[in-house]
Amino acid sequence: MEQTKIITVDDVMKILGLSSKQTIYNYIADGKLTPINKDDWYIERRYEFDLEDVNRLKQELEPPGLTTSEVAALLEISQTTVNKLIRSGQLKAFKKEFRGKIYNFVTEDDVQEFQLNNEIEARPSKKHFFDKDRNITLFQPFVKQGENQTELARIITITDEKIEALTEHDEVLTFEQLLDNGFIPAYEVKELKQNTKEGYATLKFKAPKFIKSNLYSIIDVIYQQVSPANMRIEKAPNEDEVYLVEIKPSLIKTDNLTEILDLFQSVLIKGEVKKRKSGIYIDSDIEIIRLRVSKKQKKQLSILMKEKGYSSIEELLLSNTLNS
Repeated sequence: MEQTKIITVDDVMKILGLSSKQTIYNYIADGKLTPINKDDWYIERRYEFDLEDVNRLKQELEPPGLTTSEVAALLEISQTTVNKLIRSGQLKAFKKEFRGKIYNFVTEDDVQEFQLNNEIEARPSKKHFFDKDRNITLFQPFVKQGENQTELARIITITDEKIEALTEHDEVLTFEQLLDNGFIPAYEVKELKQNTKEGYATLKFKAPKFIKSNLYSIIDVIYQQVSPANMRIEKAPNEDEVYLVEIKPSLIKTDNLTEILDLFQSVLIKGEVKKRKSGIYIDSDIEIIRLRVSKKQKKQLSILMKEKGYSSIEELLLSNTLNS
């Protein structure tokens, strides 16, 4: 007969990947895990467990498939888009109770089948406008000090394969050539703290051919005061050299208030530009609506949200309102 392997609370925490002993005590109280010395634990002054029982619980705690957030990461799209694909039937999923709630799960085979049969546009990636390792951003200016004048260049391409810059003499250089030719960044791009304000303002502009264009000053001020942590840049679909710049609500401080204000207003397609004493405030078009419901109503909404495959109660209510 195989001998029982006895383990302690610390062992259980390692096996289940827990950071708090209280979770184990909760499992004991709920009857999900029973110590082999439950009635006389005081003798050893600690709980002891059968390893097989702990491994059984670990299997029960494992999700039965990929979660919608895991699928979103694999497909490089948002979780909201994954839920929409599930609701439309484009992506196969199954509902199952997990840790007391009903969730959508997707098998790895169904994800692979979806990838083979569908083409979806990936969400914007910082890789294509911000190289964090080198601290380089798309359209960032580089300068070279000459004897009589300063020469300008701007980064025009950032991909996984290459980084290219365009000089004011219309010469395209690789990043290595740019540095070899004596160019240095015109300013340092700082990674500021992530902004938690709701929504984004969106700018849309065609990349100027002239790298000294005033329009680029918008990008420069955003990089320096908003930082890549609070913005996204992507090419507009089906439009050559047209870019969409999304910015978290931010205060832009500037001495050239009128000029910068006019530039922002000329390219703003979503959100608001508000004049302030020390600069301009770029705001999103998101409005917060507070709704008071009973605990019972909130529970019912949460159940309906999971059943319909939405990622939040707000998404459920908004979808039902707009589609009614």
